[in-house]
Amino acid sequence: GTGAAGSKNGSAATATFFHPTGVAVDAGGNVYVADHDNSIIRKIAADGTASAFAGMAGTPGAANGNGTSARVSGPTYLAIDALGNIYVADNNNQMVRKITPAGDVTTLAGNGTTGFNNGAGTSATFNGLGGLTVDDIGNVYVVDKGNYVVRKITPAGVVSTFAGSGVRGAVNGDPLTAKFAGSTDITSDIKGNLYLADGGQVPKIVTGGYTIDKSLPLGLTFDKTTGIISGTPAAATPLTNYTISAYNISGSSSFTIQITVDPADANAVQPPDISYATPQVYKATKTIQPLSPTNNGGAVPRTVYSQVSTFAGSGVPGAADGLGKAASFSYPIAIATDASGNFY
Repeated sequence: GTGAAGSKNGSAATATFFHPTGVAVDAGGNVYVADHDNSIIRKIAADGTASAFAGMAGTPGAANGNGTSARVSGPTYLAIDALGNIYVADNNNQMVRKITPAGDVTTLAGNGTTGFNNGAGTSATFNGLGGLTVDDIGNVYVVDKGNYVVRKITPAGVVSTFAGSGVRGAVNGDPLTAKFAGSTDITSDIKGNLYLADGGQVPKIVTGGYTIDKSLPLGLTFDKTTGIISGTPAAATPLTNYTISAYNISGSSSFTIQITVDPADANAVQPPDISYATPQVYKATKTIQPLSPTNNGGAVPRTVYSQVSTFAGSGVPGAADGLGKAASFSYPIAIATDASGNFY
């Protein structure tokens, strides 16, 4: 570049640019530049020679195609994947464009209108594109500046909101409740974690762990670090499908589990959970204050544990009906109960 505004291609000493913004570098050392005011993507070879890579200087548009037959409009940020594909924040078009190493330009996501719609390809909308980064499996993460979120775009072009509530702020926490103050750019580390240039702070977004697609039945909890479901269900719920996904730097896996919570057994009793105030110090010949247990579990019946008593029968062979000991039996050899507690 000469320091003067322009769109001239050529050697390092003679080439000119007009408000260059984002850059990306491929494995061969070629530098790609978002030449914003010229509405073009420029390529600078390792020897400093600048050329038009995609789009035509001074001719903004949104046409797909190869090299200078394609059009972009006000590109701002660039990212590059392991295969050398370049991703462009085509800001004036509210689109994310993909350029292959051969210069073929396609629209990965966005349709040219401003909005906050998730979806596939051109059904998605954005509101002021910021920086981009690409993970090892081709997912693109892009700052959606006007919506105060980070969007995720799969290699197939499916757009979702990855982090941010859509409300301006500076709140940490779960990805979809966190708030950003005004992010501009994004990058990632070797573990796939994301980092934002967000006003006066640099938020970190972890991309590994577990997610679940909906709230579990009351009383159950889901550990997002381990994927473990635990707890005590508090109320009956019908059969429901829950999709759990696990993520690491190499990809993801999902599984759908079905959970039903049946009504509690009306006759069910929780086990007792007793404790005593301790230690206790007593004096010989002195009557103590009664020491009662504290029970935080199920009630304990007022009976003597393991005590034997006669439930029915007089002990004299016979066939008399009656209550308890008034009845008589003649050598019963089997016994059973039903669900209501009757004995046979």
